[in-house]
Amino acid sequence: MATAAARAFAGLLGGVPAFASLAVLLGAPIVVAQYKTLALAALLAALATVPLAVALGSDAEGWRRVVCANAPRCALPPARAATGQRGLRARLNQSTSA
Repeated sequence: MATAAARAFAGLLGGVPAFASLAVLLGAPIVVAQYKTLALAALLAALATVPLAVALGSDAEGWRRVVCANAPRCALPPARAATGQRGLRARLNQSTSA
């Protein structure tokens, strides 16, 4: 198990490039003010990904729950994800035929 400092550093290393890319895609200057863009990315990563990395670590199920919090298809448990629609259709067919 990694220490909290190692997980925080990993979250910062993963978050800075992701937030820098997102900032550039949203129109942040990369040639004129690249240091300010990287500072913004570092700040966002420190505030968003570091606490999550410390709390969740490498727990894939925890990260899936965070990323898919508002996606109804993704929020289903893995065992029910494949049969979720079939079960709904079967229930609808039963209620209309009765």
